[in-house]
Amino acid sequence: MKHRLFLLAICAVCTIHSAVAATLPKNQVAADAKWLLHLDLQNLRRTQVGEFLTKNLLEKASGELKDKIGIDVGALVQKISHVTAYGTEFAKNPEKNGVLMVQMDAEAQKILEGVLAAQLLADSKGAVTKEQQGASALYSVHNEIFLSLEPNHLAILGKSAHQIDKAKSVLAGKSPSLKNSDAFSDFPPAPDAFFFLAVAEGFNDAAAVPPQAQVLKMAEGGQLVIGEQTEKLFLSLALKSKTAEVTEQIQQVFEGIRAMVSLGQAENKDLQELVKSIKVAAKNKIVTVNAEFPVAPLLKKVADKGYLKAQGQDEKKKAKDDAEKKAEK
Repeated sequence: MKHRLFLLAICAVCTIHSAVAATLPKNQVAADAKWLLHLDLQNLRRTQVGEFLTKNLLEKASGELKDKIGIDVGALVQKISHVTAYGTEFAKNPEKNGVLMVQMDAEAQKILEGVLAAQLLADSKGAVTKEQQGASALYSVHNEIFLSLEPNHLAILGKSAHQIDKAKSVLAGKSPSLKNSDAFSDFPPAPDAFFFLAVAEGFNDAAAVPPQAQVLKMAEGGQLVIGEQTEKLFLSLALKSKTAEVTEQIQQVFEGIRAMVSLGQAENKDLQELVKSIKVAAKNKIVTVNAEFPVAPLLKKVADKGYLKAQGQDEKKKAKDDAEKKAEK
């Protein structure tokens, strides 16, 4: 039971929504990365979206987790600056060739080290083991998740010790990094205010694309950027193709979708406003789709519709039902 709670704490820290800083830590990413996710909590905290998520999701979840595991996850997340994940190939299970890196401050690292030390002492079955000692300690959880704590307050997680070693080699400058690579350089630079970045190249043949997104099959790479600036939430999508002909086809697909939505939802004023803000353009075999929407009305609509509240109620109802079933047994 204790090791499950430990895993829950780790997952809570590593999967919290964050946002991208003005500069991507390219020196921490391998030069042969095929996909990349970068999230920066520092930028997110400065936005209305960040304040809304903190109040309606993080604080509530943190309270529940603190009762279960005795750790104030919300306070711990405040000490994390950014999260970066990348992989060197595409597969059905991309986590098998990828790593997740969490940049934190010194206090957060001490807390994490304390949790790990307590787990090592309390778990007699060896669910958590310390594989390497020293300044760059390596821990194993059930030999399925490996965690390395670096001296610069960076936690590296992967599915194997080999993945961790490869990531550490990049950090040490022994292996080439994205800083000296042309990977992803064809895509437009992201604005300083963005708080989420996802980029990938070479996915059209290897990755499974759902029927609703077949336009991605026409592209050989893509980038998605989300952020907030001048009280507006902006979204920027860029798709790269091999030929000018395919570029034109992708542009026509997006312009067609925009026209269909505009005609089919003529009475929806909010959607019409969003559609009007969408700009589709093509240049140098890159198709870009940019849109923006006022943040305040969007967050008010989410709050008024009770999406987050309903989600919480559903979880509470499920917990209550489970408790009643156990009582009947």
